[in-house]
Order: sequence, then structure tokens, then C-alpha cells
Amino acid sequence: MYHCKFLLFDLDGTLTDPKEGVFKCIDYAFSELGLPAPSLSQLEGCIGPPLHAMLSQLISEVKQSLSDQEVLHWVDSAADLYRDRYSKEGLFENSVYPGIVPCLQRLQEAGKQLFVATSKPQVFAEKILHRFDLFRFFKGVYGISLTARSPDKSELISELLQKEEILGKQSVMIGDRKFDILGGRQNQTYTIGVSWGHGTRQELLQAGADVICDLPQDLVSLWVRHSA
Repeated sequence: MYHCKFLLFDLDGTLTDPKEGVFKCIDYAFSELGLPAPSLSQLEGCIGPPLHAMLSQLISEVKQSLSDQEVLHWVDSAADLYRDRYSKEGLFENSVYPGIVPCLQRLQEAGKQLFVATSKPQVFAEKILHRFDLFRFFKGVYGISLTARSPDKSELISELLQKEEILGKQSVMIGDRKFDILGGRQNQTYTIGVSWGHGTRQELLQAGADVICDLPQDLVSLWVRHSA
């Protein structure tokens, strides 16, 4: 892993904390549809999974009598409302994790090529990165289209590797949820789980993360220590 030149970063829960915006957009969508508001414990698992999968889980929990077809109907309506608010306000109800900027700076100076691989729509991801002055660190940003229903992180990573002509064994996927670790492993990348996001250490270890980092500077230390 320490020889790898290409570092693939998740966005939500890894570079930035989108919790405020995500929760407010869910509350808005559910309120507009007259659905019961999810509890805080239900909301806590909402950062990381693709939007439609996350909404399907929440709606099934708050409206347990619905059929699968009815859930799909509610999900489509909720996704439209969520994205309407998110595109105007929610994406900026966000904050960069402490230590991320110097981490990215050091990795870039060390000759690493950085990319973003996110299940968020690419147009939103790019706006967030520009807003918080992070875009300058990345050679490429890969997200989904606004019309994608159930994006698969492994497919997204595969697309990135193919377009950039990178081998999996030359790269590392870095993220806070099991989707990042599993997606990386399915593409033969090395994987690093970060514990400052919204996934648990147990989740990351069970998914098979090669390393767990507790602070952004730990990412730098991995390469600085092993290249010294």
C-alpha cells in the first residue's frame, strides 16, 4: 500500500461532515409528504449509503405497513424533495473536518495523485469542493448522475480506474463506511477506513479495511513514515 501513488477519497464523512444538511433535507422531504419524522437514531445511519437506498430504509421503518411498490413510490417523491432543498441549501450546510486541508496539501506535495469517488451526484460534489476550496487538490472528481437510482460504489471506483488508466493495486480507497471499503476491495485496491466519519471502527474492520486511521494526519504519516 505504501508505494501507491493514487489515492481515492470518499467525500461525505471523509473530507466533509454533511450531517446538518442531510438531516434537514430528510426532515423537509418527510414533512412535505406527511410522513412521520425519523428518529435521531434512524437518521444516524443515513450518511454514506446512496440516496434511494437510504430513503427506502427510512420510509420502510416509519411506515411499516407499506408494500415494496408503495415504498418505491414514496422514495421517488422523497428523493425529488430532498434534492430540491439540497441543491439550494443542504449541500452548503456542511463543514470540512479539522486537519483535512493540511493532510491533502502534504499528500499532494508528496507526489500523490488525489481523486474523489462519491455516491453523491457529481454536480453537487464539485460545488461542495469548490465552496470549501478543496477542488484544487484533486486531479479528478467522480460521482453519479442526478438520475441514477441505486449507484454501486464498486462500479463508480471501477469507472474511475478505467478512465484514469489506473490499476487497482496502484491505488488506495479511503472512506468512512463499509461501502467504500467493499467497493475498493472489489476493485483490488488497498483500503483505509477513517474513524472520524459516520461509520464505526467495527463496520470498517468487518468490511476488511487494511488500515484504520483516527486522524487526517495519520494518513500523511502512513506515507511519510514508510517513504523516509
